[in-house]
Amino acid sequence: MRNVVLIAAALSLAGCMGAPSRVDSTNPTVTYKYFGDTYGSQFEEVSARANDYCSQEFNKDARLRNVDEAGDQNFATFECV
Repeated sequence: MRNVVLIAAALSLAGCMGAPSRVDSTNPTVTYKYFGDTYGSQFEEVSARANDYCSQEFNKDARLRNVDEAGDQNFATFECV
């Protein structure tokens, strides 16, 4: 029973973090907000989204320009090159 409570609590906290989202797209850059580890699974997700965005909009690849950390939030800016 204790394990069920711990798992439920962990899932609840994970749900509070939120999903990655695009917050800016000033050509030729795109910025995504995400949560958790700076270079964790959500970073991998926003990297893939940036590649899709640059490919669709400019037929180019995305290159990481920088990552800004603000508490539990991260902002990754990619340049389409």
